[in-house]
Amino acid sequence: WLMGEEYSSTFLLHHAVLKVAVGFMGGRLHKCFVSTACPDRFCGVNGPAPENCVAVFCTSSNAGAAIQHYHIPANDLSPAPPRKKNQQVFVLDGDYRGRV
Repeated sequence: WLMGEEYSSTFLLHHAVLKVAVGFMGGRLHKCFVSTACPDRFCGVNGPAPENCVAVFCTSSNAGAAIQHYHIPANDLSPAPPRKKNQQVFVLDGDYRGRV
């Protein structure tokens, strides 16, 4: 779903919040949530993402931490549950599939 064109227009206007698999970078980002680059999830601040990767960013939990940018393989990313009140969600399956 993340690499396909089916939802590509949605990602032009919205960041997707994702969880990172424990196997990526030795688990360093396992407890972090990352957001896709917007408007192009395949090109971030550090340039175009390699094939089958997504451009994402996150901040560390340290006070005053800078935003970090990564290219992460799509198979190491999965949808994250909503974390805040009034956060919009993107429906991946069912009657409302593809809606925000």
